Amino acid sequence: MRYLGMDVPAKSTVWCLLDAQGEVVSEGRTPTTAPALAALVRELGPAGEVLAGQEVGTLTYLVYDAVTAAGTPLLSFNAQQLRMIAASRKKTDRRAAYWIAKALQAGMYPQPVYVPTGAIRELRALLSQRRVLHTDYNRWRYRARAYLRAGGYPAAPGATALRAALTPGNAATCGAPASLTNALALCQRQEGGAAGGARADGRRAAGAHANGGADQAADDGAGHRATDGRHDLRLPRRCAPSWKAR
Repeated sequence: MRYLGMDVPAKSTVWCLLDAQGEVVSEGRTPTTAPALAALVRELGPAGEVLAGQEVGTLTYLVYDAVTAAGTPLLSFNAQQLRMIAASRKKTDRRAAYWIAKALQAGMYPQPVYVPTGAIRELRALLSQRRVLHTDYNRWRYRARAYLRAGGYPAAPGATALRAALTPGNAATCGAPASLTNALALCQRQEGGAAGGARADGRRAAGAHANGGADQAADDGAGHRATDGRHDLRLPRRCAPSWKAR
């Protein structure tokens, strides 16, 4: 068995391969793309003879899909829980790749992070997009209230009153300067677009959960608790699938 440690920056992945005795067999750098990563693991050894590891990051899904599709198992870790990396005084990509491979070879690594696939991953992506759109929706509402207050046309509390104040031709803002009316029109367009996108994503997320979330959870291994050690990545209760964590 060989052990492959990978540190995954955006442009290129630094990797280190150790043998069963913990000696460095080879190391290098490869582009962080699915074809390049798949070609790398195929070149380093046949399927089943290499165990790979990586730190959790923004490219976790990309690396996981590429490596596992090539037949190589991949474990993902929270770098803060890998003592060999966390205790290192000098952090470089090369050293991180080596210590990940060393942790795999020595068996001294924490509980791997569960990486979702299929419908569960799609559901989480939709929920994440919905949170972003909802944040944008609130941001434009706050901005509209600030414009109205600064212009001397404060809106009453509540979303309905604010929406009425943003309506073109509203008597409450009649006679307002062009700069204010233009700013309010922009807020109305942005607020309406964000609200509509959030509602659409919410409906798609509910449909994805109803149509395949529970079945995919069973395929991915019921009982996995998706956590990276710092943040609980479980789904919100209202959208959680029917399986329970162990």
